[in-house]
Amino acid sequence: MSNILKKSGFQVKEWDDLNALFSEVHTVKHPAGALLFHWSQIEKKSTEQVLQEIKKNDSFSHTEFIALSEDWQNIRLRMKARVLGCEDVLAFPPQEGQILTALNVPEGHQQGGGSPGQREEAAGKAKESAKGSRHKGNEDILIVDDASVIRKGLRHLLEQEGYSVREAEDGQEALRKIQSSAPALVLLDLLMPGMDGFSLMERIRKNKFFSNLPIIVITSHGDKPRLLQALQWGAKEFIVKPFHPEVVREKVKRVLGEKVK
Repeated sequence: MSNILKKSGFQVKEWDDLNALFSEVHTVKHPAGALLFHWSQIEKKSTEQVLQEIKKNDSFSHTEFIALSEDWQNIRLRMKARVLGCEDVLAFPPQEGQILTALNVPEGHQQGGGSPGQREEAAGKAKESAKGSRHKGNEDILIVDDASVIRKGLRHLLEQEGYSVREAEDGQEALRKIQSSAPALVLLDLLMPGMDGFSLMERIRKNKFFSNLPIIVITSHGDKPRLLQALQWGAKEFIVKPFHPEVVREKVKRVLGEKVK
């Protein structure tokens, strides 16, 4: 994992575990952008307390804490991670694209990367380019997923295509945003804590103002029963995680009635 980060221009410092980091936390003199650790370390209450103590240190006060786990899609695990202040839980062993997306490395700058400053400049140029080529009409897309890495990845991809993008991390937040200003399209994860994707779809379909709102569901590979249920609820399309950018572009354009090039 450290090789992936170094190749993309990140400065990397490694410790054996969270306890080792805690014992040397006073030696970290510069703000840390992210801290990645395996979830198996959070098995004892004492380790949870160590994590909270690390977060209190000035160098980690604005750090994104990202856990890695073989069971990364487990809802209970993800909820506990949120409670402990983790930004997200990624798959272990980690996928290069997933890690770099979580760290806001733009697509196309994930190989060979350059310096963090160069990556920031490239990301800014990409956003400005997208602003200058906005699609005509109401093409505001709402991404609803409790995994920030998924939201960030989809948002970056869609903004490159010129769409206006909003985010929600659960069904309740999404419902408020839909009621405030209906989007042209919703990209919706089915499995989320609180109000899940199915509950949100039910609320949307039963509301006369939003009953025809196009929805693309985000689902995991092999999750056929849930996918069929979502299609019965009126989902227009589906995207399987981990998603391929060209597939996302094609399906979004098709649902929005655009010509697919």
